[in-house]
Amino acid sequence: RHARVKASTRESVADLDRQLLEQCHPKQRDFVLDPARRFAVLTGGRCGKTTGELVRLVRKAIKVRNARLLFIAKTRGQAEDLIWSRLLELVGKLGIRVTSNVTLHRIHFELTGATIRLVGADDRAAIEQLRGRPWHEVFIDECASHSANLLKELVERVIGPRLGDYRGVLGLGGTPGPMLQGLFYEVTRNGSSISIPWEKRASEEYEGKTGWSVHRWSLLDGIAAGVKAMINTWAEAQEEKKTNGWSDDHPVWRR
Repeated sequence: RHARVKASTRESVADLDRQLLEQCHPKQRDFVLDPARRFAVLTGGRCGKTTGELVRLVRKAIKVRNARLLFIAKTRGQAEDLIWSRLLELVGKLGIRVTSNVTLHRIHFELTGATIRLVGADDRAAIEQLRGRPWHEVFIDECASHSANLLKELVERVIGPRLGDYRGVLGLGGTPGPMLQGLFYEVTRNGSSISIPWEKRASEEYEGKTGWSVHRWSLLDGIAAGVKAMINTWAEAQEEKKTNGWSDDHPVWRR
């Protein structure tokens, strides 16, 4: 009987995993399935990078027992706005049993005991509480909006030193920022010496090289996959471009 229960649980998790991946267009799926322990995603606004990370976190939460998962935004309120309701909506739609604590911004998965926690990087006390704690996966969103010094401290002094406990994963995400400096820019810029573009990972140019695994996509990639929300967003973006008289080279349009 015990063996039958375990097999049934494996089948249930596999079905949930399939449904989660169905939420993604092809380039999002590459990002979600990337096995790299250091990864970054650079997209324009409303292109689905946060949705991709949401799927990554839930996949890990249903597969890894007692997984410790962390989502960091610029502020705690922004973290809540970005994924809290969407996370609860997603697990509810898939029938995944969780308990949530809005005060602590934590969601506990009953199947595995995994926990997803949301924090804001503006709260120094909260950041200090993260120091010395091990994590299975940490994602820092809207990296171009964080101060360069704070992001560097988070990656190198707060989060990075304890990822080894669980062979944990660290991800950076954001849209292109107006300032061409800082860790996120150095990781995601063309020609970076510390990263590898995902689509070129198997090329001779990067043979034997290690570094951040970088994913990039635009609204056009979602449109090609038939994502209705991205089709509508592109139409709105075109109207905004026309209203503001932006050329194809205008910095706001390019970002």
